[in-house]
Amino acid sequence: MGTRRTLYWTGLLIFIFLFITPALFSQESRRGVSVTITPEVIIARSPFTVSIQVDNVNPEDVSIYVPDYHENIILDRYLRFTRGTGSQIQTVTEYRYIVNTAGIITLGEFTVISPRGTVKTETIILDIRIAEDGPIIITPRLTWENVPRQTAAGERLTLVLRAEDDRPESERDRYPPPSFFMPEVPKGVILSSASISSQERENGILLKLTLIPLEPGNFILPARVLRQNDMRFEIPRLNIQVTERRR
Repeated sequence: MGTRRTLYWTGLLIFIFLFITPALFSQESRRGVSVTITPEVIIARSPFTVSIQVDNVNPEDVSIYVPDYHENIILDRYLRFTRGTGSQIQTVTEYRYIVNTAGIITLGEFTVISPRGTVKTETIILDIRIAEDGPIIITPRLTWENVPRQTAAGERLTLVLRAEDDRPESERDRYPPPSFFMPEVPKGVILSSASISSQERENGILLKLTLIPLEPGNFILPARVLRQNDMRFEIPRLNIQVTERRR
């Protein structure tokens, strides 16, 4: 009986080690890594971007190994930068590709190595389409940056509205001026547009706001959709809790 019981527990431990433990590590390792593909509809001969976000402050701590590309996929540009504020800083790596032919193409898995461990992304399958007749509506991805969850009345904040655009920098000269994106000023705040340098504009900054809330409450800028010619701008909602003035 003792020998059978020993064999049973030995087998159970081997099962846990070989099957259950790797599954737990796999679920844990996927935390902190996300993948975004823009635009949602990929057109043949037009660029698209695969963005890999890693919850890590120092870009030097992150290594990414790309999959073997399909022969029709061309790497057009590679960028790495940090994004976020405070403890919520991410290392963002962008790969901009161009595919010359339409159809279903498998890009493969990216391997991400960081202080959290090694993570393999899901296999990326692309549905490349042919451009339809008529104008193509360009919809850059817009995000608010430097947005804290809360601030105190009387404190000054700088808020940035940035566009992630896969087109060449020369095409970004067609962006409307900052006044086009200026929202209505809610009551109880001082809100003004700050100047934007040419370098900031090339980096996708559409609007820079200086905010001074005057009283506690919630500072809210509702989501908006703006159009100009063949461009559509979907501005996300912004919400900051304003506490009592610090003494």
